[in-house]
Formats: sequence, C-alpha cells, structure tokens
Amino acid sequence: MVNNRNVNLIYSKVITPKFSLKMSPNSKLLREYKMKFSNLSEIQWETCIGLMLGDASLQTQNKGKTYRLKFEWGDKNKLYAEHIHLLMNEWILSPLHKKSRVNINGNTVITWGFQTLSHSAFNPLSKLFYLINKKE
Repeated sequence: MVNNRNVNLIYSKVITPKFSLKMSPNSKLLREYKMKFSNLSEIQWETCIGLMLGDASLQTQNKGKTYRLKFEWGDKNKLYAEHIHLLMNEWILSPLHKKSRVNINGNTVITWGFQTLSHSAFNPLSKLFYLINKKE
C-alpha cells in the first residue's frame, strides 16, 4: 500500500515540472507510483478507445503483461495534444515532446507526442483492439 507521504515523494521526484529525473522503468520509486493507480477514469477510458481508432498506438514490452499508449499529432494539432496530455497526466512521466524531420520533399515536418507509462490498466484496450498481437 502506498501512503500519502510516499505518493508526495514520488510525485515530487517523478512528476516534476521539468521532468528531469531519469530512472529505471523497474525502479522502486516508479513501482510505488504505479501502485497508486488501478484503472483509468471513465473519461480517460472513453478517450483512449476513441484515440485507438486513429491517433494512438498500443505497445507492450513484456509480452502482454502490461501495455502503454503512444500518441503523436502534427504541429497544427498541438493544442489537442496538450489537452490529451493534461487529461492523461498521471499516466505520463514526461512532457509533450517536439519532433522535427525533413520529409521526402525537403519540407520540415513537426509533430508532438508522448507516451503513457506501462500499466495493466491499458490491458483491456489490447483485448478490444488486438487479435493475437495484431491490430484489427
């Protein structure tokens, strides 16, 4: 069980405005932080379902034990990306990040993205959208 003191410590070290603390995905502090959560809120769940239909991808790094969501939007949708980042904030450990690349026509393309932490709360999405680890 995670007590409030531990949650405050975790929040101050993990969820800082600068997100400067780098830690192992299996660190004790991060494990304690993840234990704080069991399920997505109703609005988060419904939003994730909608985003899985176009703007998000689901990934596992441990053969389906847990999943994480990855998001990416073009520069013209930055405000929407910020909104979703705020909606999912307790599931995200890093700031919205900017990616720049040059496309085949020589134009600079800017996108904004982030990913959630890996957690079993995202597993039901895999059951809805994947059949034998393939998106339907």
